[in-house]
Amino acid sequence: MNNQYNLAERLKFLMKLRGFTISELAADANISEDTIKAIRSGRTLNPGINILVSIADVLECTIDNLIDRTHSDDSETELLRKWRSLDSHGRNLAMLLIDNELSKQPAFTNSTRVIRCIVPSAYIGNGALYDSKRDEYISIPANYMKNASLAVKILGDSLIPSYFQDDILAIEERSPRPEETALYLKDNITYIRKYMVMNGRPRLIPPFAANNEVELKNISEYSCLGTIIGVIRHSV
Repeated sequence: MNNQYNLAERLKFLMKLRGFTISELAADANISEDTIKAIRSGRTLNPGINILVSIADVLECTIDNLIDRTHSDDSETELLRKWRSLDSHGRNLAMLLIDNELSKQPAFTNSTRVIRCIVPSAYIGNGALYDSKRDEYISIPANYMKNASLAVKILGDSLIPSYFQDDILAIEERSPRPEETALYLKDNITYIRKYMVMNGRPRLIPPFAANNEVELKNISEYSCLGTIIGVIRHSV
């Protein structure tokens, strides 16, 4: 396994998301606590397929999601967990709702593709209030920013000169590398922050000094929605 997948941080995040302690995960996965601790600390980068399968089964996710190899976000993982807990009647109702929503979505064409665009409801402090009911779907040229599968719309002038009113930021749904800027979510508020590693510790730096840096002790509370890879000007 390549350590670029950052298994240690991913395991910590999923354990917190599922509410597992080290001892609970070890017991349910039939793995020693020392093994779990070694993975979480980064001392073990290649725990082996059997251990990964056991951990993924307990955390109700795929191995790709456990090692952060895919571009799926954590809401997708949570949706899968909830789906598995439904009985056949519940799944039928869920499928009816999904089919109804899909019928309302814009269709793909040969020359364009459609991606979901997060539209903030309002700006609060150093972040933007996010309400999924305000999501839009936008069409962009099929060959334009191929890795982008999500976007966020800028409202207001608080991010000038980097971003302007009505700019749309293209987002690749993956964790950022050092020096890259990403979109983070906490308590329905989104934040644009640059991911940095300083003295071996992660930091989320604001684009402007006037904004607040995310405190080190609270970084695990922020979910990364994806890495910003470019700007789709509203003229596109």
